[in-house]
Amino acid sequence: MSANHRLAWTIDVFDDATERLIEEHELNSVTVERLREIFHQPPDAPMVDSFRLDEAQAKELEPYLGTPLRLAAGRSYFLECHSSE
Repeated sequence: MSANHRLAWTIDVFDDATERLIEEHELNSVTVERLREIFHQPPDAPMVDSFRLDEAQAKELEPYLGTPLRLAAGRSYFLECHSSE
């Protein structure tokens, strides 16, 4: 990845029955260090993998979302990393 690339994270929501992406929520002003804390990752983890969210992690991510994230049955929630130039 070049120095011009910037990382951003979203919470992607998938329908369990169809495995289709049904929602995407941008995380604003979250740091990679904070994500490492929330997902219990080592200090050198790049946080570019996909991470499945549980209730506690969803609650900790709420300050970085525009609205509360309510986990619902029949849906899977993942932290996803995106790169932009």
